[in-house]
Amino acid sequence: MSAKKILIVDDSFVVRKALQLKSTQAGFDVRIAGDGGEALATLRSDRPDLIVLDIDFSHGGGIAWDGILIMQWIGRIEETKSIPVIIITGQDPAKFRDKVLKLGAMAFFTKPVNKEMLVKTIREALSQSVPAASAA
Repeated sequence: MSAKKILIVDDSFVVRKALQLKSTQAGFDVRIAGDGGEALATLRSDRPDLIVLDIDFSHGGGIAWDGILIMQWIGRIEETKSIPVIIITGQDPAKFRDKVLKLGAMAFFTKPVNKEMLVKTIREALSQSVPAASAA
């Protein structure tokens, strides 16, 4: 059985690397993205089993894809709408929590992220997202 693929999306290099290291040590096949455009490209090409998604990105040029827009996009596409999403943010949680939970986020973490709890939540989410065997 191959390792479950997770995508970590955060504009902070330090956060991406710390979460990547912890997740890799936990046995996951990790992809990382530093902005919304990179996240969407990775979603299309790699189809991760789970996404760890920051809400707020530093905006350079182009489309300002934040975590909310990415979640809305994920929810509209048949191939991606069943992918579990865990939100991480350094922002005031009261500002985003209800909105992202309504959009389908299955968990919400504030930074600094408790990495052990995150890995536990990832494992729980992946065990719940396994499709049931068809009765054919």
